[in-house]
Amino acid sequence: MKRILLTVLALFIASTSVFAQLPNGSVAADWTFTDINGTEWNLYSLLDQGKTVIIDVSATWCGPCWAYRNTGTLEELYNEHGPDGDNTLMVFFIEGDVTTTQADLEGKTGATQGDWITGTPFPIIDIQKGKDQFMLDYEIAYFPTIYGICPNRLVTEVGQAQVADFVDFATNCPQPSTGYDPSILKYTGSYGACESVDISVVVQNNGTEDIKEVNFDILDGGNVIGNYKWTGNLVKFATADVNLGSFSGKKLMVKITDTNVNTDNDVLDLSAIPGLLAVESNGKIKVTVTTDQYAQEDNTRFKILDPDGKELYSEKVNKNNTDYEFEYDIKSVEGCYKMVWEDAYGDGLPSAMNASVLVEDSDGNIIMDCFHCESGGAKVSSILEVPFKVTGGSVYVPMDLQVSSTPQTDTDLGTVSVVVTNGTGSYTYDWVYKATSQTVGTTATVSNLPYGTYVVSVSDGVETKTAETEVANHVGIVTLNGISIGDVYPNPTNKTLNININNSNETLFVNILDLAGKTVATQTANPGNNNLKFDVTNLPNGTYYCAVTNGQQTFVTQKITILH
Repeated sequence: MKRILLTVLALFIASTSVFAQLPNGSVAADWTFTDINGTEWNLYSLLDQGKTVIIDVSATWCGPCWAYRNTGTLEELYNEHGPDGDNTLMVFFIEGDVTTTQADLEGKTGATQGDWITGTPFPIIDIQKGKDQFMLDYEIAYFPTIYGICPNRLVTEVGQAQVADFVDFATNCPQPSTGYDPSILKYTGSYGACESVDISVVVQNNGTEDIKEVNFDILDGGNVIGNYKWTGNLVKFATADVNLGSFSGKKLMVKITDTNVNTDNDVLDLSAIPGLLAVESNGKIKVTVTTDQYAQEDNTRFKILDPDGKELYSEKVNKNNTDYEFEYDIKSVEGCYKMVWEDAYGDGLPSAMNASVLVEDSDGNIIMDCFHCESGGAKVSSILEVPFKVTGGSVYVPMDLQVSSTPQTDTDLGTVSVVVTNGTGSYTYDWVYKATSQTVGTTATVSNLPYGTYVVSVSDGVETKTAETEVANHVGIVTLNGISIGDVYPNPTNKTLNININNSNETLFVNILDLAGKTVATQTANPGNNNLKFDVTNLPNGTYYCAVTNGQQTFVTQKITILH
């Protein structure tokens, strides 16, 4: 949801799928370039000389780049602190658009703001097609991007600063320790672990002595659960990627055990890294969201997945500058769940103004908490996955339904009943008369039901299951509520169906229904004796029901077969 106004650079961004600059503290990728005057430059060679390197990544067509160039800030910085000054800094202008030509740099085309060469004392590097890995390594998302790189090879985005700001930055660059000084620079292992974590770190030599080996302990809650010895060769400020293996624990930590001159960076607390270890939760989740001004445009949304990847809940939070609140009670198997945030732009979360996301359970365990949400949780992308582990509950066992019924007799209507075992223990019921699809009850047992098939749906909040049972017709002459049905003949029939009915109370309707519950024929039965004749010549072969009703209640049903 973060927005940076781009012009032609948007075409480059579309091909790289990168939406943010290189995070401060990243290790600068080494590069070797030849400037427009034919001089070759290597980044690490300059850093190894103790110099701070400033790179201005711009484009000749970029208006803000041209405006900053014309302030003369970088020229002044280079003249005072470059090779002809105190020789503590090096400055480079890097033209980042691979389509730029020498004529563009000279200000001779329509694709430029002016003459970039005249008056520029520091080297100009024009990146050409096939050499644009630099743009990916440094995650150039907009022009100008101005980085400062300290001799320890770590990058900071310094921006369009003043001369004094650049000098302060260079002055505060870390100096190497005298002696043996390995340090843990950053974590590069897996994220979102509910069980074991694949632990990888970057180790750096911050001392003047070369490092041949580094010994690590892996701890959980202060107890050593593993160790690892790395061997190799690290010169001053060199780095190495070290995989320590997979480990399980709630409070994991990595520690360098070698004696060294500076222990400030010897310990890395993995439990303090957002999104690395899954938070344990009781499953009663509350999600509070405040969106930014791009929520609608980006169609921000989230969902919660169970341990099998099945979607349990899905919500849209796509109204701009709006507060949302959701509560869920996850009653399923214990295990690793995921909250997945998605948006069309690519950072997965609200990131501007006062936008925020807070996900916590009823015990106060915070699964996710970010203000502005530019980071936090797993790595920011168009899909952001934040794991959490539901524990402390009983394992969910699916429901089992046992249905039964009693028949309709000469004097009583039937009943249906269901007994549910397992599930959550909290059930809702819906009984439906299959012939008419009408709901006849919402309890485990339903009485006063005429002959026919009944379907029950039972839900426990996790799943819904159905079963059906039959109320049998054990009647001769049916007499119910003052209504008696005598002969129904012939049955089966192919032409005329005769129904004798004695109705002593009120005007009734005698309906012939198909199995879908549709009325295919109807007649009126007045108080007294009635002999009703139904012409079934045009009805298809099949099973039908005769239902006697007053329009509000069905009193008696009878199964009928039509066979031509």
